[in-house]
Amino acid sequence: MKAVTVFVLLLLGIASLSVALADAETKTNLLYAKISRARTSNDVQTIIQSLPEIEKLWPDQAESYFRLAKESAEVLEGASNRPGATTALSILWTNLIQKPLPSDEGQATKCLALKRETALCFFRVNDFSNDKSWWEDFAKFIGGIRSRIIPNYRNQAYMLSVVFQGPDGKKQMQKLVEDRNKKEITDCLQRELRSTDSRLMFHLVHSIPEPLRTDAQFIESASASAHLTAEEVNQLKTGN
Repeated sequence: MKAVTVFVLLLLGIASLSVALADAETKTNLLYAKISRARTSNDVQTIIQSLPEIEKLWPDQAESYFRLAKESAEVLEGASNRPGATTALSILWTNLIQKPLPSDEGQATKCLALKRETALCFFRVNDFSNDKSWWEDFAKFIGGIRSRIIPNYRNQAYMLSVVFQGPDGKKQMQKLVEDRNKKEITDCLQRELRSTDSRLMFHLVHSIPEPLRTDAQFIESASASAHLTAEEVNQLKTGN
């Protein structure tokens, strides 16, 4: 009788979890639809009102969070002269920049591209591109990316051209395929990390306001946060 009770409770728990997951997916789909309509109509107020809902997607739906944050930033950036838009962008930036990439490499690759493109939206808003503290956050973003780059990394994925014979051949082949797929995921992430690092470093070197180039405190802070080399520190100071 006890075993039956435990089994029933287990089934009820699974059913409750399934309902909760379905409910979360429905809410996310509705949020996607709302943001999509707001983008089409350039409805800034709906975007602003939706930011708390977007924030709730983290961390369980990291990719959806970064995707909707990007779409919201694009609308707000294009309407930065509208009431509340710049304040909303500031809140969005503060929340976004604190979010680490997922530990799962496949998810990290998708989220990195979205987070990068969201960050680049802010360059078109003078309130941010001329702000020292924003650039300090930007340098930390670069440092976080560099912390996940594997030094001297070379692509690890390989072509499968081996055919195994015998009763264990299928298992051996399956293991090889799984290993190759994992390596491909790592390859993709490392490429995305290096590409993003290159793009963001270009902006850090060439786009900072001129007064910051002679601000010793900023140079020291940004250099440490972004893990800059001596050559890169010199580029930051000169813009070349």
